[in-house]
Amino acid sequence: MFANLKNMRIQKRLKTSYNIVIALAGVASLVGIVVMFIMTSRYDHTLTNYAFPQGDIGLAMTELAEIRSATRAVIGYEQQSAMDKEMAKHDQSVEELDKLLAAIEVTMVTPEGRQSFASSRERNSDFI
Repeated sequence: MFANLKNMRIQKRLKTSYNIVIALAGVASLVGIVVMFIMTSRYDHTLTNYAFPQGDIGLAMTELAEIRSATRAVIGYEQQSAMDKEMAKHDQSVEELDKLLAAIEVTMVTPEGRQSFASSRERNSDFI
């Protein structure tokens, strides 16, 4: 195809060259659009399932911090009303953590990960 360009008149050569460039740019833009759609879907998956602040793991980490904070408050406070308030917050955070952990467990793909998750939940169930 490129050998034919040398034999063409300048006007025909320019038109053919521009058409080739337009076709290549069109293919490149189509590939770019497809790649952007794939990246967008993977980014959405990542935000939903992994350790970003708005993902399930990030929310679970926040609830764990709330549980720890409420436990420390119960230990440190002397007034019964403040202790009761913190115990209620602790129990609410534990319930929310259980819901988040169930959502995380659904997204696990390897048997080793599921086994590790189950054993750590058994080990830590006495502490929460």
